[in-house]
Amino acid sequence: MLKWIINGFLCLSFWTTYAQNTNQHIEAIVQMGHGQYITCSDFSPNGKFVVTGSGDNSIILWDAIYGKQIRTFNNHYKTVKSVNFSPDSKLILSTGKDNTVN
Repeated sequence: MLKWIINGFLCLSFWTTYAQNTNQHIEAIVQMGHGQYITCSDFSPNGKFVVTGSGDNSIILWDAIYGKQIRTFNNHYKTVKSVNFSPDSKLILSTGKDNTVN
């Protein structure tokens, strides 16, 4: 436990020093991911994004290269059944067990 605390402190010290030396601000973003199992996914035609749907009724847009969560959509009130990108990678179509299409 002490080792984790020391490692966390060292990492925080490194990033604080880096931000001060480069005049950049550190932005902490908590990536929560899905709260339940993933039911569907799709890669964007341009290869930049991945979208996943879940049993927690949410849809998450991910950066395909870095694996970072970009945005969460909560348009369904039941499990998401399918997600698909439009051919131009600008839109996401989803269907859910709530019998809706978004």
